[in-house]
Amino acid sequence: MHLIAIALSILAAAQETPGKCPTQTPRDVAVKEMTNEEVVAALRPGRPERVTEAVAEIARRGEVMIPVLASLKGCRETFLGGGLGNPMSAQLIPEAKAGNLEPIPLEQAALYLIVGIYRGSLAYAQSPYLVDLREPQRRRTASVSPLFNERAWRSVDRWIAKWRASNLEDLRRRKQDPLAGSKLSFW
Repeated sequence: MHLIAIALSILAAAQETPGKCPTQTPRDVAVKEMTNEEVVAALRPGRPERVTEAVAEIARRGEVMIPVLASLKGCRETFLGGGLGNPMSAQLIPEAKAGNLEPIPLEQAALYLIVGIYRGSLAYAQSPYLVDLREPQRRRTASVSPLFNERAWRSVDRWIAKWRASNLEDLRRRKQDPLAGSKLSFW
């Protein structure tokens, strides 16, 4: 019972604590002309086509975007765009709660992008929803849970420390995935 109370207090704190959402407004220029910070700021709700262009630009720029994406940790603003997940997937990413699917928070989109940069593709999963690998496969559900995001960020934070000490190619060669140890995966 004590563990349940602790878990509920952590969840409440995660939901009440404002995240580090970008405050910068990107210039009205092509995403290729934006700074790294402006491209990440372009992920904020606004024009969905601009968000999708920003996703593609982040993937194109690759490794240099990792620190800026990491700055989105804790940002629960809604990601409203495309480009995350396998384009052949029929997975819907809603703007508002739709059935048991919820909108993707920016911090989770950032996690997906960091893993995509590591893997060299944004089509490595069906969608940017997290699943708990500790659950039996039939019981796994797509989630945007703040607790899942916290677990994923703990793993990604450790991975970023390794990345800063070496480089992306070295981590790929050693098969050091950003989500390793979190027991989470993207759907």
